[in-house]
Amino acid sequence: MRDIKSALFKDGFSKKMIVFGLSWLALIIIYTWHLSSSPAGFSPVEAQSIALSINHHVLAHNALSLPHDILLYAANHFHHASLELTRLSSAILALIFIGCFFYVAKIWFGTMVAYVSTAIFALTPLVLLVGRSATSEILLLLPLAVSAAYFWAVRHPERQLVGLLLLTFVAAMTIYVPGGIFIILAGGIYSWPVLKEMFRKLTSTNIAVLGVLSLVLLVPLAYTFYANHLQLRPWVLVPSPLSSVSTELRHIASMAMGIFIHTTDHSNYQIGRLPLLTITQFVLAGFGLYALWERAKNKAWGLLGLVVFGILAAGIINDFTYLLYSLVGLSIFMGAGLRFLILEWRTVFPSNPLPRALAIFLVFAVLAIQLLYGVRYSLVAWPATMATRQVYVIK
Repeated sequence: MRDIKSALFKDGFSKKMIVFGLSWLALIIIYTWHLSSSPAGFSPVEAQSIALSINHHVLAHNALSLPHDILLYAANHFHHASLELTRLSSAILALIFIGCFFYVAKIWFGTMVAYVSTAIFALTPLVLLVGRSATSEILLLLPLAVSAAYFWAVRHPERQLVGLLLLTFVAAMTIYVPGGIFIILAGGIYSWPVLKEMFRKLTSTNIAVLGVLSLVLLVPLAYTFYANHLQLRPWVLVPSPLSSVSTELRHIASMAMGIFIHTTDHSNYQIGRLPLLTITQFVLAGFGLYALWERAKNKAWGLLGLVVFGILAAGIINDFTYLLYSLVGLSIFMGAGLRFLILEWRTVFPSNPLPRALAIFLVFAVLAIQLLYGVRYSLVAWPATMATRQVYVIK
């Protein structure tokens, strides 16, 4: 038995790899469980996404969701408009973005906090429901891919060109998404000192390659605007038709309330008017904001900016789904809050094994609660509501 154990856990095949594999297996099962039957029909938004990816001519004239619609295009040609395959495109992207979140969280907070905070993020009902829908709204999580690519490039100077190529690609994909151009501009300004130093080490040929890649990747978007200039309005978050200032302010206030308390209107991805976050998530985010404000104020400002931007975008467009922008920042705050509480606990009880065991138990209790809530909300309760059944009726 000892020989078998030593054989299993040598040469890098460690317990950490088993935990990593099982964690991802669980997420894959959750995000693909009964994709074709929960719910059992398309929503109008899903049907519209499929219609916009039916052929390359339609794709060229509607490129605002191109990174997602290319996958839908491939799925439609592989098996015509299958519920499972069309929704699988979003599930794949969701899992990629969850992996990006884990990478960033591991860099900032360590492995254990990264696992727990990633699970809390991945099991948030809005993320889970959008990740199981055949719509391009999952692309609102692209800032996570930009962050992961940026940190990878910074941490691997020996492969800096590869890192910048990857960063250029995901930044270009983010520009396609409504509101994404503002995030890229803000992120570029915020990170310019580091980016400037990275570009300084490149040759003129490498810089030219990055520039050409950027232009090539953005050609479909430019063609879309050339063919239909009205597409510029949703791209820069200008609603159509325009509402009064008082109406927009009311929508923005409603979205801000929708994070912690409740929304004033129902969304397709809600049960009733329940808020985006649970009480546990709200508390963790609060502690995380305090911790980062005390120890890394610049990062706190950047994350707060993303949270506010998400609220403004959701309010202006009057779409609850745009709070995914805010959720990215709030989830990083949750990870910071969890790490802060663990460190404070260790400070109070530096060597006593009983409190340390209790702390681990509480962390996994939080994880279990979020798992139970997220799965029951998204896979059991939400598909069974009358509102959901009335929307997902297209066969």
